[in-house]
Amino acid sequence: MSTVKRISEIEQRIQCSMDYGGTLPGAKSYYPADWDTNYFEVAGKMFGMLSVQGACQPSSL
Repeated sequence: MSTVKRISEIEQRIQCSMDYGGTLPGAKSYYPADWDTNYFEVAGKMFGMLSVQGACQPSSL
């Protein structure tokens, strides 16, 4: 699979997650540009972060 196609799929998944997160009571999803990631919280507590950055890079583990 090409890197461009992989990134496009990841971006679609992130958008779907953000859309769904916005429907949950007390949940917020937004993109703080200085973090370059999508941030999810419920009742002011972080529960997830998603980013395309590094998604297609091999793990160093």
